[in-house]
Amino acid sequence: MLYSGDRQYTNFRDRNTLAGKTLWPGHPDCALSSLATVPLDLWSDSDVLMVTCLTLLVRSAGFARIEEANGTQLTVDHVARLLERTRAAYDAVPGGERIPPAASDSVADLGGLAAAIARRRREIAGRVRLYREIHGPLMHKIERVAGAPAGEARELEADLCARLSERLPVSGGSLAELGASLEASPGWLAEPHGASRTGLESLVHETVRASTAAFDADFAMSRGMRSLTALTAALRGGDWPEIAAWDLPHFFCCVVPAPDARRYFGDSAAHMADAAWAMSARMQYNSWHFLAGNLPKVPEVAARDYFVPPTIPDIAYYSDQHHHGHVAAKVRFTIRSPQPVRVLDRTFDGFVDLRLLRCEGLPYGEQDLLAADRASGFIAKATGLAAGLVAGGADIEVTDFDSRWHWETIAE
Repeated sequence: MLYSGDRQYTNFRDRNTLAGKTLWPGHPDCALSSLATVPLDLWSDSDVLMVTCLTLLVRSAGFARIEEANGTQLTVDHVARLLERTRAAYDAVPGGERIPPAASDSVADLGGLAAAIARRRREIAGRVRLYREIHGPLMHKIERVAGAPAGEARELEADLCARLSERLPVSGGSLAELGASLEASPGWLAEPHGASRTGLESLVHETVRASTAAFDADFAMSRGMRSLTALTAALRGGDWPEIAAWDLPHFFCCVVPAPDARRYFGDSAAHMADAAWAMSARMQYNSWHFLAGNLPKVPEVAARDYFVPPTIPDIAYYSDQHHHGHVAAKVRFTIRSPQPVRVLDRTFDGFVDLRLLRCEGLPYGEQDLLAADRASGFIAKATGLAAGLVAGGADIEVTDFDSRWHWETIAE
């Protein structure tokens, strides 16, 4: 939801004027599509300013940077301040080539600064963890550069490792060591384990369950694709239309609540199970959106709704103030850590994630996020190893985490 002068540009609420879930690209009500056929001399000042500012933001980090201007007036001065704040944060990271400030607030100089920020962002991405703070009432996001994991993050990681080492055939004092243990002997991921049809399902469930306890979460969850076998076959055949046509049942999300979280649902385990399944279904919808965002834009992919896949984690504050799903589930504070997974020769950004939710109490902090990000990376590593087993001939299909599974594990 952006403003330029008296004009509002939004695909979120009110009368939509940007492509999104309501307007498709090319819709006559879309401000950007309608400008494509209008001579530049006839553009309004507001439209010129909007396109210029969005271009500068996208050049500095891709589409996600636009959300850092959410709820604000799009002015060149505002964008200049946002870019300078980002430049200073990136330059504080040791090593590499520093970025000089823009010589002026002219669009030409800011364009050069935006391009330099994008280069520096790619350079530091492998050395530091970028993440975003999301401020719910404002629908506003701020990119941060995380510090190093400290005592709190290490304690959380140690707790997770102790729980997972008890429940899974892996060992190690850190999540990296657990991942190495898994990589040394991944075959069990394709075999029955515990009550699950495959070790992958067991690993996802146990990691989510351990995260609920270790992070003092009311709910934790992780999502993914049900059939790595079907995805591998479609990729080998280059069948992009088939992948784009897959619907929500082709995806899953494992949701594990804390036992005492039912106090938010009338002290009813049944109501809590219903809430968990609603969350699971919503996360399947997210996976459906993100998958297509990783595919070549053949007509069948371009014609359907998709999101730009997420690549960095985030912490949200007071998301129960505007997010309808979070209002219904009483979710106030969250951590989300999306992770890429490589299947054959294609990397899928945002293919899996780990989410932690609190309905009240203290918000999550940066150290929580760093530990959660490593736990999410462990799930992603397992998923990538499982995809490798499928490439070698194994058949891995996730059958857990449907509505019956959530009812049986929560309500009963």
